[in-house]
Amino acid sequence: MVSELKNSIELIGDANKPVKNIRISGITFTHNAATFMDTKEPLLRSDWRIYRGGALLLNGTENCIVENCNFYNLGGNAVMVSNYNLNTLIRGNHIYNIGANAICFIGSEKSVRSPINSYGGTIAYKDLDKVPGPLTSDFPRSCIADNNLIHDIGLIEKQVAGVDINISSRIQVSHNTIYNVPRAGINIGDGCFGGHLIENNMVFNTVLETGDHGAFNSWGRDQFWNAD
Repeated sequence: MVSELKNSIELIGDANKPVKNIRISGITFTHNAATFMDTKEPLLRSDWRIYRGGALLLNGTENCIVENCNFYNLGGNAVMVSNYNLNTLIRGNHIYNIGANAICFIGSEKSVRSPINSYGGTIAYKDLDKVPGPLTSDFPRSCIADNNLIHDIGLIEKQVAGVDINISSRIQVSHNTIYNVPRAGINIGDGCFGGHLIENNMVFNTVLETGDHGAFNSWGRDQFWNAD
């Protein structure tokens, strides 16, 4: 029987009162509900929509570890690292046969100065918030996805990636194997806030159901990008 739960485990805190020092190890996550009708939140400067949840949701955490777990036969995302998270380590997991994304690092739009959704929006230069840096701390930073085996994802949703990074800083993606995905294996969706390290990954059999991505995709749009 398929569970009606969309999120199986939730670690919920915030920047002021984060959940700290939790290790999740050796757990099997399977048969959570599909979320394709709930992918309604837009991501910056794109036509992507996201459901901010997964079999495992980390929201407002520090120094948490997810290791040696199995994620399979899921209707939606496997791991969602949402809003404020510091020093999250996702290591040595097997993620396969899932409906949406494998691992997501997605911050809050509230942390971005002069955010714009969709392709066509424009803010006049005089109206832009030109102060350097983020507006709030509600985004993942100094997090690591290392040595994960990710394959056969996006079985239901197609705007997905093995590792998806949006509104985040200093994310390290290393020593992962990613294959059999409908779009990019690794995706960086915007210019916020940089400092990422992508190294020593094996990514192949990508873009199996679309034609506008690759093994690695980066939109690279920042707050000063002008559609005109």
